[in-house]
Amino acid sequence: MATAKQTPSKHSSEAIAAVAESEVEDLSNETPWSPAVMARLNTYCHDLACAAVKQGDHFSGIFVSWCVRHAGFSQREFPLFLSHRCYIRRGFRDDKFVFKAVPFDAIRPARGDIISFSREGPLSFSRLVHTSNLFKLESAICLEVNHAGVDCAIGNWPEGRIGRYALEMNKSGYLKQRDEFQLVSILRLRSALED
Repeated sequence: MATAKQTPSKHSSEAIAAVAESEVEDLSNETPWSPAVMARLNTYCHDLACAAVKQGDHFSGIFVSWCVRHAGFSQREFPLFLSHRCYIRRGFRDDKFVFKAVPFDAIRPARGDIISFSREGPLSFSRLVHTSNLFKLESAICLEVNHAGVDCAIGNWPEGRIGRYALEMNKSGYLKQRDEFQLVSILRLRSALED
């Protein structure tokens, strides 16, 4: 079984980004569903005590959950979320959850944020958090914010890969909405919001 790299537990946004960045550095040149990607996915599933991923499965929630856990967060703080909508809703509804969910245009993105977007057409943050509908989302972990935009780590986008994903910003430094795969939310550690 392949072993995923370990990052010292720092319990911070920086630690989340460092874990995700390490995974991207190792796997971004792999072809979709390559043996190396599958071995790493099996490691994630083993570490999270969930069913193994098969080729064609959607695994981005597993990728995000594994990165957060390996950044030092416990099962109690960040349970395994196979669906992105679950941690967004919890971050909006539960003041004790370690992340706070806000609309994508409410704050400027920062390293370690989890940025989510819709895979199935227009979706507002309000509609996501105030209904129990099953929406198809994707999430990426912010690695770097600079004048050119936002560089993220993402699992399964495009399908079967772990790699980098770029997002644009507007002139004010907020994420720029797009026509396809519309942005929905940013999750940020509550402790980072207090700084």
